[in-house]
Amino acid sequence: MSLAGLPEVRPVIYIISDSIGETAELVARAAASQFNHGNVDIRRVPYVTHPEEIPEIIEEARGFSSIIVFTLVLPELRETLLREA
Repeated sequence: MSLAGLPEVRPVIYIISDSIGETAELVARAAASQFNHGNVDIRRVPYVTHPEEIPEIIEEARGFSSIIVFTLVLPELRETLLREA
């Protein structure tokens, strides 16, 4: 519970990667540790290989008012994410 008596909502961070996403998750956890005692919900989405996958991931993340951290090497994937988000 928060000080106001409301349930505490953990921030959600989506990690999108065309590999396993481990590096991005470590960086996100390190940054999150500076706030809210690092109490975050991290949802890793690894092995994204097609631009068609990205809009669905963004819609899911949008439903949780999330932030998205990504490591996408292929320019087509990166450009799709930046355009759609």
